[in-house]
Amino acid sequence: MDKTVDPVMTHILKADHLSEETRTGYCKRLALISSAAGNKPLIQVLTMHPTKVLDWIVQSYAEVGTQRTMIVAILAVYKLLDLKRKEQTSYDLFLEQYDKLDAVLRDRAKDNVPTDRQRAGFVSYVELQQVRKRLPVGSKERLLLSFYGGLIPPLRNDLHACAIHMLKCDDDAARQALLKQITPNEILLPYDRSTPGVLILREFKTQDRMNPILYSRSLGNELTAELRASLLHHPRDYVFLENSTGRPYTHSGFAMYARRTLLRLFGRPCTLTLLRHSYISHMLAYGQLSIRDREQLARQMCHSTQTQAQYQWISPKASGFPQLDS
Repeated sequence: MDKTVDPVMTHILKADHLSEETRTGYCKRLALISSAAGNKPLIQVLTMHPTKVLDWIVQSYAEVGTQRTMIVAILAVYKLLDLKRKEQTSYDLFLEQYDKLDAVLRDRAKDNVPTDRQRAGFVSYVELQQVRKRLPVGSKERLLLSFYGGLIPPLRNDLHACAIHMLKCDDDAARQALLKQITPNEILLPYDRSTPGVLILREFKTQDRMNPILYSRSLGNELTAELRASLLHHPRDYVFLENSTGRPYTHSGFAMYARRTLLRLFGRPCTLTLLRHSYISHMLAYGQLSIRDREQLARQMCHSTQTQAQYQWISPKASGFPQLDS
């Protein structure tokens, strides 16, 4: 395979207004298209053969969501390289197909029913807690389930490179200096063991890159205790590190680690996204939360109430879905 980087991907990698996760995701999807087209220049492939590209996407990916994700990367090319008007014919074909796929997914979300793949990987909130509590205190697996299993609402953020900073409770100057730095995400962990840690996020899935906000929340006493136990077992400067290299994960590397770990723990293809579905479905089941509570939960999870509603899956009686609390 030709190792020369396509100019399109070079341009995307330099698009600083996009998150590193987004840039990497776009390039991986576009590389698949380029490879399928014999590594011809992407601009030529997309603008001259849009129908063939769309046919290949449909034939290669059965999931509607994956098809849409592939087309999102293509539309990003037209936007970033300012090709919408210059190559309007091919752009309109991709946009039309995106709109069709998006409509299918939006309509499906209204039913609050999972796909077959999601059913196969679902882990109920109660089962997750049972497994988490059986794991050794201080283990990496227990810490993963503690962060994504309900000790705090699981965020639309993967803590693949989240630094840990130890600081004194009264050291406000150091705290403010950390808040002003440009590293993506970190946890401020006081030396005082009676004080819970604080999670600081600058990068998360719903972050507005043009008008970024700083997300901050307490870890609470229980999750802080889990983190401290893990650090006692394995001292380090990041929440999660690669076993093989001892370095922080990349976004994709952390997602792969989480999938492998969840498969081993639960015996089914669960993902961090499915854990968010599980948590929201558990919390919102049977109308337990008021509108105000739902709005607060949505803020805590870094998304809108509309997205929250799509994450909730309906009762098993109506959908044939596994019992949420069994």
